[in-house]
Amino acid sequence: MKRAWFTIVVGAMAASIGTAAPAKAGAALSQGDAAAVDTIGQNVFSKLKAGRTAEAVGAFFGATSLASGKQAELRMLTDQIDSTIAIYGPISACELVEENTRGSMATHRLYLCSHTKYVTRWRMLFVKTTGGWMGAFLNFDDKVQNSLSE
Repeated sequence: MKRAWFTIVVGAMAASIGTAAPAKAGAALSQGDAAAVDTIGQNVFSKLKAGRTAEAVGAFFGATSLASGKQAELRMLTDQIDSTIAIYGPISACELVEENTRGSMATHRLYLCSHTKYVTRWRMLFVKTTGGWMGAFLNFDDKVQNSLSE
């Protein structure tokens, strides 16, 4: 059965400030930053494995003012995740397979998750604000084959 993908973005804004040289693409996060992002991702997947989807979505987007204005979208995302789990079975394991970091304030991660009947891919964008790291973009689907050719 073919599943549609679902995407949610908490907020989007672009700005250009100062004249600093651009950060190197693909630069690694500091150990502290990587640990903070790891914690968010691990928290999300542990809640999904436990069947607590709404908590997983909340753990990803946190209690930001941007997320509070998107309750309908967050409920739709939760419903889509639950629907996918109903079709493919519970998530048993997830692994980070790719990371693309831009500077020190944004990193995009691709995870693959094993279900009873199939594998799904999860793309997550994490951003660092003055308040720390948070999830800003979450997309999941069952198009694992696309990850192998992108």
